[in-house]
Amino acid sequence: MLSMGIFACSSTPSYENKHVFLDNSLITAKVKNQLINDLMRNGYQIKVKTLKSVVYLTGYVHSDQIKQQATLIAQNVAGVQSVQNDLIIQNQ
Repeated sequence: MLSMGIFACSSTPSYENKHVFLDNSLITAKVKNQLINDLMRNGYQIKVKTLKSVVYLTGYVHSDQIKQQATLIAQNVAGVQSVQNDLIIQNQ
């Protein structure tokens, strides 16, 4: 009976993991879409990754203003809990 309880518990996290993965993928896609529309057309190299609804931004931009704009864009996407902006400012 104890093993049945363990089996039942193990199936729940796998369902939740799939759900969380899909949510994170959707958030990543939405953030990328907004960044492409607003910033990446100008040649900025920004990578987006989402884990547990936290968006991680990495790559290169040309100013602190653009870096902050990327944060605001990501924060305004539905489902984003927070943004970790690790963009590096690189002179042109």
